[in-house]
Amino acid sequence: MRRRTAAALALALVGSISACSDEGTALVSTDVDPVHATTLTTVDATLHIPPGSASGGTVTLGPATLPDDVPSGVEPLGPAAAVLLEGGSLTAPATISFPAPEGLRRGDVLAVVWRQPGGGWTWLPAAWQDRRRRLAAEFTEPTAGFLARVDTTAWLNGFVDEFVGRVSATSGAKPPSCADEAVDLDSGGDAGKQVRWCLGADDRGAVLKVTNDTRLYQEVSYPEGWQALGDALPVTGVNGLLGLEAPPEPGTAARLLAAGETVALRLPVGALTDDTGSTVPSEASEEQRAEVAAAVTVPAWALSSLVAGADVYREVAARIDGTAGKRVARAARGLPGLLERGPAGGPPTSPGVQDLHRCLSPVHGTSSLDRANAARILTTAFGCVPGVLRRTTAAVAEDPAADPAVDPALDRLVSRVGAETLEGLSTALESSPDAWAAVPGETGDSTFRIWLGEPPPQELDYTSAPLVFGVGDDVEAASPRDWTPELRSYLAERLELLAAGDPSSGCPTGSFAVRRVRSDGFALATQVDCDGEIHHVVLKRLEDGWHELDDAEVAGPADDALFDCDLMALHSVPAFVAGDSCLTGSESQDYP
Repeated sequence: MRRRTAAALALALVGSISACSDEGTALVSTDVDPVHATTLTTVDATLHIPPGSASGGTVTLGPATLPDDVPSGVEPLGPAAAVLLEGGSLTAPATISFPAPEGLRRGDVLAVVWRQPGGGWTWLPAAWQDRRRRLAAEFTEPTAGFLARVDTTAWLNGFVDEFVGRVSATSGAKPPSCADEAVDLDSGGDAGKQVRWCLGADDRGAVLKVTNDTRLYQEVSYPEGWQALGDALPVTGVNGLLGLEAPPEPGTAARLLAAGETVALRLPVGALTDDTGSTVPSEASEEQRAEVAAAVTVPAWALSSLVAGADVYREVAARIDGTAGKRVARAARGLPGLLERGPAGGPPTSPGVQDLHRCLSPVHGTSSLDRANAARILTTAFGCVPGVLRRTTAAVAEDPAADPAVDPALDRLVSRVGAETLEGLSTALESSPDAWAAVPGETGDSTFRIWLGEPPPQELDYTSAPLVFGVGDDVEAASPRDWTPELRSYLAERLELLAAGDPSSGCPTGSFAVRRVRSDGFALATQVDCDGEIHHVVLKRLEDGWHELDDAEVAGPADDALFDCDLMALHSVPAFVAGDSCLTGSESQDYP
């Protein structure tokens, strides 16, 4: 064994690690025997290269100063150690060990934080040696590192903020696009809403598309029997697999949409909507009503909690080891599919799903979502994530296209740190009011109402403020958008007739006031002639356009006008227009 100067070792390590040796401190080095074990020891660390684990060369072990960029989540427990191998390379793992410091507590999670050759850090699982007097870890790249205690509390504020953003921010989803878009949807149609809608048609009929614009899962319910197009998870299947009891309302089906996901619903033949997509008149019968609604429900929150927990676990794995992080990320992306198909395309009764089902048993039977239930579901789901992802990660590693086999010790370290982080996060979220912003009662759902078949007529009542048009007025510009072009044209013709009846002055006192309109083709109006006579008239839309059915010359209000009972009945004029009384001959009677 020979000693090298601290300056020589520091020079050799420049560019590979961010630590430098202390001048004057003894370094130890030796030639590596490819056949026999090689061991070097300093006051701070011991290096052991097993037989056949190196191709040869000269290895040096020495102390190093702790770097400035110690990763968050760890507390250094002593000085760093540096390893330099010149003229050879490691062909199998070597071991670095450190004396166990005083003050360690039962339950401490320990690791050796090791510098990667290209920069950054990886955490090496630390194992007890020498009757719990030393802690050792295996490495494959000779660089530098230090013994540390894991402290996940440093991460919690960031993870709390991330979760709050998940429940309160939109996903920024692109709104769905519908061919032959039929309606401008005010309900849910604007950015910042829970969902984005579009209603259109293709060669097979009307289609309503719903896009989830939140970062949580949302349950979209729709009438049972409608065809749902897309890959969104069915709620009944998720309920069964998770042991929940929150089925859709009777007569409805439902799908769970991930953030930014769209489901297309094929509407039955003859389905119509109102102008705004937000209201259906009270006269619509139950058979004529249908609703498509989106909300965060029990299964949506449960799945959101699992996915949120999986994202935290994935981030923890990535901070510990890059390769482990990629493997866990792949498993986390497959979590929703696991609930539908089981690992690797297996049946829904696969062991991974069975394990998750058992793990979620504390919240089995949950049927309503309030803050207390939401907290219980979140805590339980977070507790299940490490187990289900460990099992799924193992399945991923068995894939021939996967990365090298999982290191069991590293897998245990990731699982333990991930579980500790999720437990701390669950506790921290309990005291964060913003974390529950998506719980029903804190926010409403989004609903789009649909008429099935011919919609019930709309009744537009202007009695308190009649729409008065004088001779020469622009009826097209001044009339409500609810009116049809035919009604506007008819009123313009009536005003032209008034003007024609007084060619000398143009009938400046003449007017036509609309008091009530029904969308299926009836209206009540009042005409003031050029000489001041008042006529209350009932109008109806016939096959060849609008016509006057009856005229009552009454000086008083239109409600005092009585129209012919037989004529009103013959044309099925509704009481909304004809009034509650009518005339048979000269006698007044109730209008049937």
